[in-house]
Amino acid sequence: MTERDEIRIQEFLQRLKDAMLRLEDVGMEQFGRRIENLTANLGMFSRHMVKSGLVGITSSGKSSLLNVLLGTGKKILKEQSKATTNMIVFCSKSPEPELELNFDNGSQVKKRGQEVLTESIWKYTSEDENPQNKFNVKYIRLALPTFLLDDGTEIADTPGLDAFGNKEHEDLTLREFLPQADMIIYLSAITSPMKEADKRVLNKIMDADQRIMFVQTCKAAVVEKSLGDGRKETVADLLNKYKGDLEKSLAPFTKLKGAPIVQVETSHAMKYIKDNNEVAAWQNSGMDEFVFVIKSLVKQLQGEYALKNLKKTVDETNALNNLIKNTIGEDTNKEANIEQQTKDLASLSGFLRRMVRDKDALVAKWKGHLNPTELYNYYNLELSRIFGYRYNYNPLHDKEFMSRVEEIREKTQNVKNDFLNAIDAAKARYMESFNELGLEVRRADMQATSMSSFFLPNVQKKRVSDATGAAQTASKFGFFKDTKKEAAAAEFIDKDKFIRDLKVSLSMFFEPLSSHLDWWSNTIMYSFMEPLQKKIVSLNDDIARIKRGVSFDEAQYNALVAVSNELEDILGEVSYLYNVDPSQRKTVRFNRYASRVLSDKGAGDSRNLFLQLGSRLFESLFHTYYLDCLGGISEPKTVALIGQDYDTQIDFSRRLLRLSGGQVSMLNKMERPFSINLSDSANLEGTLRNVEIAGEFGGLLSFYILGNDAPSMSLVKSAGIFDKVDIIQVMVEDMHRVASALTDLVRRNLFFDMLLAHRDKLLLTNPSAAYFQKDRLHILVTEAIAEIDRVFRSDSVGAVRWFIYENFEIRYNYFNLLSNRLIEGGIQPEDCLKEWKDVGIPLDEPFSEATLLEQFEELLQNV
Repeated sequence: MTERDEIRIQEFLQRLKDAMLRLEDVGMEQFGRRIENLTANLGMFSRHMVKSGLVGITSSGKSSLLNVLLGTGKKILKEQSKATTNMIVFCSKSPEPELELNFDNGSQVKKRGQEVLTESIWKYTSEDENPQNKFNVKYIRLALPTFLLDDGTEIADTPGLDAFGNKEHEDLTLREFLPQADMIIYLSAITSPMKEADKRVLNKIMDADQRIMFVQTCKAAVVEKSLGDGRKETVADLLNKYKGDLEKSLAPFTKLKGAPIVQVETSHAMKYIKDNNEVAAWQNSGMDEFVFVIKSLVKQLQGEYALKNLKKTVDETNALNNLIKNTIGEDTNKEANIEQQTKDLASLSGFLRRMVRDKDALVAKWKGHLNPTELYNYYNLELSRIFGYRYNYNPLHDKEFMSRVEEIREKTQNVKNDFLNAIDAAKARYMESFNELGLEVRRADMQATSMSSFFLPNVQKKRVSDATGAAQTASKFGFFKDTKKEAAAAEFIDKDKFIRDLKVSLSMFFEPLSSHLDWWSNTIMYSFMEPLQKKIVSLNDDIARIKRGVSFDEAQYNALVAVSNELEDILGEVSYLYNVDPSQRKTVRFNRYASRVLSDKGAGDSRNLFLQLGSRLFESLFHTYYLDCLGGISEPKTVALIGQDYDTQIDFSRRLLRLSGGQVSMLNKMERPFSINLSDSANLEGTLRNVEIAGEFGGLLSFYILGNDAPSMSLVKSAGIFDKVDIIQVMVEDMHRVASALTDLVRRNLFFDMLLAHRDKLLLTNPSAAYFQKDRLHILVTEAIAEIDRVFRSDSVGAVRWFIYENFEIRYNYFNLLSNRLIEGGIQPEDCLKEWKDVGIPLDEPFSEATLLEQFEELLQNV
């Protein structure tokens, strides 16, 4: 999100607040609930606290890095090669030192000011001082004014992912940790190869679609290496090699391509924090780059949350405006609106009832299955029968005993796997239904599930041997391990004690699963049911108020019309930032107190004239460049628009054809393939559904809207569409992950062979270019576009045409064109910048003069 976007949103919020005050001044109870909901949404625009977690295996340097970030020059968190942190420590910035200790029983201890640092918190956070968490601390919050990161950023130090007391449930901590965190900072020692534990975590991170950065610690461990014959491998070469090795290890994880990798040495950074004269130590520590990357990612995430909150606020504003229009509208419109809203209410209420029944039934079922008592009673009888004739035995020498051990292990693992699959499938069903209803599940709602259990609530702090008071227990012989790998020797043990210990072992296995079920149930409640319930209550309230009707005088009527028109104007100013345009038609002033229709014309609001002109300029550039890609439209042109994601195709059509909200809603109900503005002669004898959209391109531009699916492929082949159209436009997603984009374009695209055969008509389109900003602009040309061009380039056709944009921002195309000329050797960076200015293309972020010159020079160096 650009600075211009942020200004636009702030102006939108201020104008919306002013409109709410004017609506309240009208003094009509009719709009009370909607005003209340909208006011609550406006309150959500306070800066989102970005929650990040330091994640890594034991001794990867998490505590050391956080000690540096705390900025005191002291080791507030203990640093050792063995596991040290046995609970979660949340760290952030505050005007004065603040410490909050939270215990399992719900009690708290709070400290402020200088007393925060007078007593070491090692007593609670270190495994040495607080073994097995004997003080029962749930989590700790520590905020200091010296914290190196900005307000709005919280970082948690977590236990090593391979150091949990109960490794069987390491996956549960990840399942609960990842959905609630905004960003993962993944640490590993620079000289340590990726371990199996690392790969397990990375798989979970990809499943959660999580933002991630990688930090290689212990940079100072890399020293110059002699290769013999006077040859040496420098530290810089070795650092690049280790970074390259990590990139290769990440290669199988296609979603992680392009994730930032930073190398740090915390001991150097700590020297500088203790003594500011040690500037060289700080420069060599890599912490400057780390802080820069973190701040950049946080800014991106806060921008994303702002846009999500904007979308929610826009939806609520539209609902309020509809209520105003229904209140002052004619009876026929009122009845039609009531009918539609009643249908929407029935749909939402029915879905909520089904989801509640489904969730409650699933929770009840698995509460029973996760009770260890039944399983224990069965095996207690079995083991008692087998060993009823003796009191002592050597379990590892008894085949019948070993088979029972293996049976218990398999049984418990199967229960766990079935349970996790069941709740995952249920959540997927709810998510699919939410998408069909046009609703959204937000990470902020997931974070609200339980702040007291945020991050890793299922870390197990006690071993079975501690629970039973003996070192030789059922777990010793691996009920939850691979018993075949146990040592070949074991002492004879007491049968009755063994069976008692089995009960403890089963309880400790199933209790975390039961806790995870509770967590999952709360998550579904907060992230699905509560938002849906609020929507239903508001909709029900709207219907009741419209039916009930309300009387108002002429002054109130005129005030409502003015507010409604103001809301239309306000929504129009931010329409380019979200996917559904508001209708451009203002409320018609049917004045029931006068025989004439009042004019809507008058002195316009000039406060945002500059921003409005800027928006129109970028819209004009968008349309002009696209028409150039088509070779102009002096004659009618037909485009085959192919995309994997239907929403992306609709968004493109909305921008190009300037569709209204109603037209977008109509397209959302269509199923591919269909056409837009196709003439009768081209409409395959009427077999294809066609949508007529009036506008400036009517009669000049028509589209086949095709999916990457069998129905679209069948149509293209049977009707020879690629031979008939003028342009074949393919939407290319995820260009910042080139391997993924190539896979989608080449392997998964059903049309690939046909695209090669018609490459002279090809127009590749990337709708998400914002990733390539500032220092990444040259990567757009040298890596992303270059790799895809190689697939389609031929001697007869040459380079493929591209249309690259983000919202209405299309200056990426001009950068690409000038870059190609620079690469071919025709011009210099200064010439590129001069041409940019001569054409009259705007120079502001992310295409400022300094940025462009720097990126053109970067391209020249790469060549």
